Amino acid sequence: MVALTEALQRLEVGQVAVARIRDRLELLQSFEDHYSAEKAGFIVSQFQFNHHAATSADHSMANFVRDANQLLDTQNSGTS
Repeated sequence: MVALTEALQRLEVGQVAVARIRDRLELLQSFEDHYSAEKAGFIVSQFQFNHHAATSADHSMANFVRDANQLLDTQNSGTS
């Protein structure tokens, strides 16, 4: 994740956000946050791959898509 984020920053693709999926989308770096080595350390520490909620497989992807659409709609409405 860190390598991908750093590559996108170097390519100057624009604003980058990083999220993880649990039962819902959890934003780790918003579009407004500036990427730094400290932020990279925080992002890496948040990916542990040990979430085992009973219903997470049933709802997590649908919740993620809905939350991501809302996040992108909010981001796009703030820019011209």
